[in-house]
This record gives sequence, structure tokens and C-alpha cells, in this order.
Amino acid sequence: MFVSLEDILERVKAKTLKEGAPCAPGNIDIVLSDDLYLSGNTAVLKTPEGHRCLDIGILSEGIQSVAYLRIVKQAQFKTLEPPYVEISGDEDRYLVLGVYNNKVYMAEWSGIRLCCSWIVDISLDEYKKSYEILKTYI
Repeated sequence: MFVSLEDILERVKAKTLKEGAPCAPGNIDIVLSDDLYLSGNTAVLKTPEGHRCLDIGILSEGIQSVAYLRIVKQAQFKTLEPPYVEISGDEDRYLVLGVYNNKVYMAEWSGIRLCCSWIVDISLDEYKKSYEILKTYI
């Protein structure tokens, strides 16, 4: 019960490059990376040749729900339960979302050590719905 947001965004980039149509993007709702944006349900990829757009439907809702969360408060260490969404990660550190006591938490690990834990502003129902959307895309 684990999905990686970074992996999903890489797949969206590849699919938008391959299947997206040339476009002039409208309003940008969320900047996901240096070259990938969301405009409503549309993924917008900036390429050297111009922009390419692809309607990704409900996947945009799943991405928007977990990509930019507001921290409600810092919390003591919690052993998180699935489902897990890895927000970002590399060999040295990663951020992951999980559940504890019917609340959604974000935790940061550095190596094998937990650094920080926070309660974030997403309801458990919305988080589980977003997880199912993201899982379906993988």
C-alpha cells in the first residue's frame, strides 16, 4: 500500500510528451516541477519546442490533494500505517504521508532516523480517495 508521487509525475511527463497536443496553456493552478504544471485537469509540459497539454482527468485531483499540503502542527513520532504516499525522496531523505489514529501525518526520514512528524490538512477520507486515484494510475 505505497505509491510514489515522484514516480507518478515522471509517468505524467512521459505520457504528456508522447500523447499531449501542442498548446498555449491557460491559468496554471499548481507548479509540480520546473517543467510540469497542472491547469485544471490538464497536465502542461514545457518542452524546448513549446508546451504540450494532456487531459489527465481525475488523476489531477489525486495529485492536487497530496502535492501541496499545509502543516497543521508538529507532532511527536508516530508509527504511521498505510496507505503510504511518498511525496519526495532520494538516498538520504524522504517525505511520506501515512495514517495514525484516523489522522493524516507527514513524516521526514533522514537515512534510517525519523527527523520530524506533522499533522497535515487533509481529511482521512480525502487522503484515502487520493491514494486510490494515484494507485490506479501506477
